[in-house]
Amino acid sequence: MDLFVEIGIVIILGTLGGLIAKLLRQPLIPVYILVGIIIGPYLNLVTNSELISNLSIIGIAFLLFIVGLEFNLKNLKYIGSIASLGGLMQVGIVMLLGFVVALALGFLSVESLYIGLIVAFSSTLVVIKILSDNKELNTLHGRIITAILLMQDVIAIIALSFIANTNGNSYIVLLSALLKAGLILVFAYALSSYIFPRLFKFSANNHELMFLVSISICFLFSILFWQN
Repeated sequence: MDLFVEIGIVIILGTLGGLIAKLLRQPLIPVYILVGIIIGPYLNLVTNSELISNLSIIGIAFLLFIVGLEFNLKNLKYIGSIASLGGLMQVGIVMLLGFVVALALGFLSVESLYIGLIVAFSSTLVVIKILSDNKELNTLHGRIITAILLMQDVIAIIALSFIANTNGNSYIVLLSALLKAGLILVFAYALSSYIFPRLFKFSANNHELMFLVSISICFLFSILFWQN
């Protein structure tokens, strides 16, 4: 099947599923997953694995970008200490329980660590999407949940990096990756403080230009953080 037709099928059926979910007042993400299962493994309407992978990456980038536009990091400063302590306790307790249970089931130590991490972390993407759809992202509970999720993501990155190094990878690679991420975050903060406000203000009078600028910024940082 042609690439154009497969993309069209994904968009059309995904839209229909979204409309049905909206009509039934149900969250969109489970419906999107169900539609993907139906048109993929069951009906084989979309079989291009490379297309599916690329669309999923672009979709996640767009979703996180849109959520980022709606979210104000300044709102986290009032609940940062509570969320940090809560996030650390939640991850530590659940990861330890998952590790112990996995060991009791006969898994190796490294495998048990991975299982503990899997059960300890929530899906930031899914939770933030639900909060955004319900317009609860900037509420008190929304800010607390988001802060805990961000803390989980930081812990996950560090923990998975160290676990990967137990398999023989160099710590220099880990340090260089963390340094790169830090430099990109500083670069992003500088652009968002001094360049992007003027750029958006300049392009705000033209909807087409505003759309292109937004998409370009989304892809800019997606490419900077991209690791193949």
